[in-house]
Amino acid sequence: MKKLALIMLAVVSMALASCGGGDEGVKPADPAVTYETVTGKDKDKEYRVELRDCLQVKKVSIRGNGIYKVSVTAQIEMVKEPSEPIQWIRAGVEVLDKNEAQICKYTTFGGMVLEGVVHKGDVGSLSCEIDTDILASEVIEDAKFIRVVSAWGRNLKD
Repeated sequence: MKKLALIMLAVVSMALASCGGGDEGVKPADPAVTYETVTGKDKDKEYRVELRDCLQVKKVSIRGNGIYKVSVTAQIEMVKEPSEPIQWIRAGVEVLDKNEAQICKYTTFGGMVLEGVVHKGDVGSLSCEIDTDILASEVIEDAKFIRVVSAWGRNLKD
């Protein structure tokens, strides 16, 4: 009986995923973007450009993408020119509940890159797939906010 209930739950989760789930109540968090500080002596820091106050999150969404996976998308606009020219932006995302507690996240270590958003006025989307420890349907039900985290730009140095 327990196995049948799990199978039924899986079928319902997949149906929700194929229909898109329910992201109509998900909004950008406040703050919608956190930025990585690019100071210090780390050799990789010379390739990073701080983007503080350069980005604005226009829209966010979350969808089921399997039983234990969700897809998250954040539409981002460059609202201020960076301090130096950049090639692309790297950032992560976190999914938050109504109390702004983290449900799941995708870190910058994995390499979510936004290309084509390098000048003021450019708009693009960061998208990722997050493996979760809980059912995707529960993540979607509890998700209220999405935050873009640790954003930084890659300069033009070789």
